[in-house]
Amino acid sequence: MIISAGYPLVFPNDLIEAAANHTINLHGGPLPSYRGGSPLNWQIINGEKNIKISIIKMAKDLDTGPIYCNKKFKLKKNDTIKTVHQKVNNLFPGMVNLTIKKIKNKIKPLKQTNKNIKYYKQRSEKDGLINWNMKNAHQVYNFVRAVTKPYPGAFYYYKKKFRKILRCNISQKNPNFRPGTLFYEKNQKFIKCKKNSIKII
Repeated sequence: MIISAGYPLVFPNDLIEAAANHTINLHGGPLPSYRGGSPLNWQIINGEKNIKISIIKMAKDLDTGPIYCNKKFKLKKNDTIKTVHQKVNNLFPGMVNLTIKKIKNKIKPLKQTNKNIKYYKQRSEKDGLINWNMKNAHQVYNFVRAVTKPYPGAFYYYKKKFRKILRCNISQKNPNFRPGTLFYEKNQKFIKCKKNSIKII
């Protein structure tokens, strides 16, 4: 058996078929709605209430193989991509054991549905740029916690200077400022979003 866990590149088909007892993939998202790269980050960015993960039999086409098992857990308000990774890494070993038992007992995996198919690209450092004009405070908050450490983090430019945000909170402050405007109240730093603001931690 070949087990792919977090490998960011596409397996060639001859490698997929090299294992006598399947090649399985530990995928950090529900399928088929989160095919492609960085599914854990994308689930947080998209504001999902639950994080879902899957183990599939790998197929020639990306993330299209049948599903052996899946799990989900609630995405808490204080979760970041780091804590989500920790929770996922605690779940996957048991899921792998279950998958091996199913393969031994010749239990076939379930085919993916043809509904709600969506592909996401593998994220890179440059994708951390915040678009203040397009995102409200809640969306910016999700974005920041989805790409914070151990990833490079969210960033923006203020007066042509590069600034990075690793932690923030949602604020109901909604001054009549242009989105992206930095302002202070009681020595606390805020940035105006499309709607409301974020407080920089």
